[in-house]
Amino acid sequence: MARLEWDKIGEHFMELGTDHGVLYVQDPDKDPIKDDMKYHYGKGVVWNGLTSVTLSPEGAEPSDIYADNIKYATIRSAETFGATIEAYTFPDEFYECDGSVVVAKGIVLHGQKRNQFGFSYRSRVINDTNPDSDDTYKLHLIYGATASPSEQTTETINDSPDPGTFSWEIATTPIAVKGFKPVAHIEILSRNYPAAVMQKIEDILYGSETTDPRMPLPDELIEILSLPEGILATQISAPKPTETFLKKAASDLQENIKINEKSLTDVAVTGTLKKVDNFTEFGDVDNGSGHYLAINVDVPEGAEADLIGVKYTEPKKITDGYVLFKVTDKSKPFTIRVTDDETVIDKVYDLTGLELKDGD
Repeated sequence: MARLEWDKIGEHFMELGTDHGVLYVQDPDKDPIKDDMKYHYGKGVVWNGLTSVTLSPEGAEPSDIYADNIKYATIRSAETFGATIEAYTFPDEFYECDGSVVVAKGIVLHGQKRNQFGFSYRSRVINDTNPDSDDTYKLHLIYGATASPSEQTTETINDSPDPGTFSWEIATTPIAVKGFKPVAHIEILSRNYPAAVMQKIEDILYGSETTDPRMPLPDELIEILSLPEGILATQISAPKPTETFLKKAASDLQENIKINEKSLTDVAVTGTLKKVDNFTEFGDVDNGSGHYLAINVDVPEGAEADLIGVKYTEPKKITDGYVLFKVTDKSKPFTIRVTDDETVIDKVYDLTGLELKDGD
């Protein structure tokens, strides 16, 4: 047992700042019933010039119920979430969220349909011992947002010019999350998670060498945050042109190889595989002639990765830091199974986007 202590050094936390804004416009062509909602939000774009984001939850108002001449119970109304975004500017993609349509270069029609969007941003969390640190922060994710019309004022230039700002009040429609009530706003506090976990989340939100920036839905987000660090720290990437595989440079085998992680388990590989002859080091039955794909697999200590598919019906442990195999039928995907602390993730790689080049 211990007595409570107030104002301990290092526990004076404060939150300030707004940065890393990203807009994810909802795809109007996606059917929320028929289509996979995982890709319902489009590719993220940078929102520069943010000056503030004001969160405005409402509702949850108490209503007292009386019976038997006494207060019988208190019930609360439904809660809603809204916010106000202020900025000096906005990305072009936000026009369609603000009821505008660009009909030609430099011509914008206002008063049109308003599309839904997702939005993410970051706020810093500091304390008394390190007030200038950027190490601790909150990620904010807002779903199902629509923007209301807003005022805009521009003033004459004088001896103290003040650029005009834009301001939008947004309302939200919460989206489903397993085991909880629907949600429109999620916060992630970085100090509660290992660096590999936050890196994975930010790779999804902001993009990376293997991912386009996108808005993860709550169920996927919760799954990622619950995974062991070893799985999230595993890096699977396209090699540099000068890297060698069985004495062959990657540039001799392939070009413009891109790995796009659409989700934790859904991965697309695109690019061109060159026709290779006399690849005797590979040791296949066709005298080393065909199309070959090389991919780097960097697995941290404590985790394991196995290759399934191609010619392996049973998992084959990846020990060389890469996989190299012959592609004879690009309609057949392969799987890299990553395991850490008895948790297993199967990453399925779709090869249909590859071009098999016949020769020079």
